[in-house]
Amino acid sequence: MPRLASPRRAFAEALVSGGGRADETGSAFMKMIYVTLNNADEARAIARALLERQAAVCCNWFPITCAYRWEGEIVEEPEVVLLVKTRAELTETVEGIVKAAVSYTNCIARISPDAVNSAFLDWLNREVPVGPAC
Repeated sequence: MPRLASPRRAFAEALVSGGGRADETGSAFMKMIYVTLNNADEARAIARALLERQAAVCCNWFPITCAYRWEGEIVEEPEVVLLVKTRAELTETVEGIVKAAVSYTNCIARISPDAVNSAFLDWLNREVPVGPAC
């Protein structure tokens, strides 16, 4: 029985082999949602909720430093970015799950990729159902 490659490995192999080139039409089916949060624990909890509800295929989070204006002052502080990869039709579901977990003003932005490699879209389509699984 052949060993199945992890999604990350399949993606890398597709890029190296020239297969799985970016699919301009498939990109309309995927959205990335950029979310700012206070800490990694929040990001982890939200990511797990999204994955358990099959509202996302993959989530990444990483620390950043944020500088912003607040009441006439410039403030710098640490934040965490959560990057959610999902189907376009599930963006409102994802945003609802994030809003239910966060009680402060944060950024939730939809990003529409120009193109997505077909191996990633295949994985997204296998793992995140079209219907009301959420």
